[in-house]
Amino acid sequence: MSKRAGPALGFLALLLTAAAAAVRGESQPVARKVAEFSADKDISALTFCPDGQCLAAKGQSAPLVYVCSLAHSSCTVFATTDGESLGILDKAALKYSPDGRLLALVHDWATMTTHPVQSVVHIWSVASGQLVHVIGDSQWGSTYPSLEFSPDGRSLLRLYQRSDRTPGDQVVAFSTSDWQPVWGLRTLPFQPQALALSPDGRTAALGGIEFGAPRATISIVNTATHKTALKIDAFPGPPEFEEISWSPDGAHIAAGVSPFGDQLHVDTLKVFDVSTGKVVASAAAPDEALYGIKYARGGKYLIEDGTSGVVSIWDSSLKHVMQQINVGRALNIARGPLAVSRDGRLFAIAAGPSISVWELR
Repeated sequence: MSKRAGPALGFLALLLTAAAAAVRGESQPVARKVAEFSADKDISALTFCPDGQCLAAKGQSAPLVYVCSLAHSSCTVFATTDGESLGILDKAALKYSPDGRLLALVHDWATMTTHPVQSVVHIWSVASGQLVHVIGDSQWGSTYPSLEFSPDGRSLLRLYQRSDRTPGDQVVAFSTSDWQPVWGLRTLPFQPQALALSPDGRTAALGGIEFGAPRATISIVNTATHKTALKIDAFPGPPEFEEISWSPDGAHIAAGVSPFGDQLHVDTLKVFDVSTGKVVASAAAPDEALYGIKYARGGKYLIEDGTSGVVSIWDSSLKHVMQQINVGRALNIARGPLAVSRDGRLFAIAAGPSISVWELR
């Protein structure tokens, strides 16, 4: 045998080993843990800062906001809100402005003396830690944990709970210069429950339910004209919309719902073509209720989290689960927020007071 045959046979052996592993259902992990943090309270909201070097987290059932540094592997209390959260009703969302100067939190809030829940937005200066503004609501109602800065940072969009007996818009955009409303959209009988802006900010995707109709809908709205450009009959239902995620190229939307009753075994994850509204991928998640679904690594993966306590990393076609991560979450105890860094390389999972950060290859 020639000397050149050795390396060739070695490479062939590696290929055969990999093929055998594939036959056995084994695969190389696509994500590895790179950091872990512990906070004083269970976490109900989580987001990366723009450069991906830190995380902001909202404590559940406590008026605390933390900032966790990946470099120092520690979390410190960044701010406190001026009210108290009410246990299981504590739904929240955190977002940094694109330039990293502002941190916004939408959450359920109540005073020490009143029990009705009000949804409010707190905005802080990241540099000083000082509260910049509070966006309240004249109506009582629980938060839809959806909050989005426009890519240019000039506006902040949020959702409101409204009924046909309640005045006001379901979607409102506020100017970040003076925090006054710049436009709104009343969508009834469609009630949006989830909000996501396209990468270029020209389009908003709203996921929600149609009152009086047994279905869940995605409404595609032009943010310049404030008109609905497309409605997608997305899921049988009525399920509860959890999250919408845009692919980085803006061509697709991934959505996840929590089904009820007879809908428990339907496809709860779907990917839609934005131009046509057609379903291009779908799967039944192993969870009775979802917490989040997000694109990562340039649209290569979809990360899904739910009540099972197992985070699944799917390929973008929803055909294969590339990796599952058991985060050890007690079922139905702590809401498990999921965050992905702006470059899609990192994602973070919260399980109770523990936050783990993972790097995708």
